[in-house]
Amino acid sequence: MKIKKSAVVFSVIVMLFFPLLPGYSLPYAENIDTTSGEEKQEKAGYQEERISSEPAVISMFSFGDNTALANDLIDAISKPDLKDRIVSTTYEGNPDQAAVMQTSLQEFPRSGNQYVVLSTGRASNIAGVANTFSSVDMGGVHIPGGSPDGYNANDVATLTVRLDLTDLTTDPEPRLVFRYKFMSEEPPSFWGSQFQDYFTAWVKDSEGNRLENIALLPNGNPFTIDNARPYMNQVQGTSQSPIAPFPSPNDVVYNATTGIHTTHLDLTDLIGQEIELEFQIGDVGDSVYDSAISLICISCSKPGWQQSGVNRY
Repeated sequence: MKIKKSAVVFSVIVMLFFPLLPGYSLPYAENIDTTSGEEKQEKAGYQEERISSEPAVISMFSFGDNTALANDLIDAISKPDLKDRIVSTTYEGNPDQAAVMQTSLQEFPRSGNQYVVLSTGRASNIAGVANTFSSVDMGGVHIPGGSPDGYNANDVATLTVRLDLTDLTTDPEPRLVFRYKFMSEEPPSFWGSQFQDYFTAWVKDSEGNRLENIALLPNGNPFTIDNARPYMNQVQGTSQSPIAPFPSPNDVVYNATTGIHTTHLDLTDLIGQEIELEFQIGDVGDSVYDSAISLICISCSKPGWQQSGVNRY
């Protein structure tokens, strides 16, 4: 089933109140490979073959019942117009990979005083500076072939909310809206490698079947390390010892971040159903060099606040 949706809107912070000029493109610097022999050798130990099997969740450890955590995560980022439609929430993964945050980082939160971090590492430890290496193996969920590129995914964190759209109306046109930022310690050493950490936001039908990934970059590609590169600061040096340009503001431990992205999903074709929205982040090909997503503001929004490609918060 193909879902009708509006385009994903991308906005760098300094442009939030200005339309993009015709012909404008983000700077894209050629990265210089200065990876140390030790760093390459470390990553070489995690080399994996791409596999094409259907993803199947395999938990390396039992993390118990995460229902209370899932409820807290969704409650922190759901607008009132969405909360009345929530049927259930689930979280799969090491509970330390998810956190409700209030500390101001990367210009989050933007509305209200909370946001959610999903990470392939320890979510509560994202504050710092880019040249602080803090990645850790969480011993988390493993999904064979689970990445958008078909690589094995490790330390996967998945947050799912089930929504009741049975009484949703078409006046005004209903939209699901959420905002997020992708961050990683993989760059710059592992741009152009198979270590393609990822973020997805899948819409699923009432039976839990995936319909479409709606977390897409402005060019329509899914969020992976290489795909996101043109939209990130072009950090130099190595992944363990990065050098400028760093994220702005330089207040997280990740070497590279995107700008804030906003996704709008037209819900018209889904009225009368229960659907699920599944947010997932995974570490690909290894369980180190972490990535994270900051997530805010899930709502069933009237579309009028968004005009001329400008995000209005």
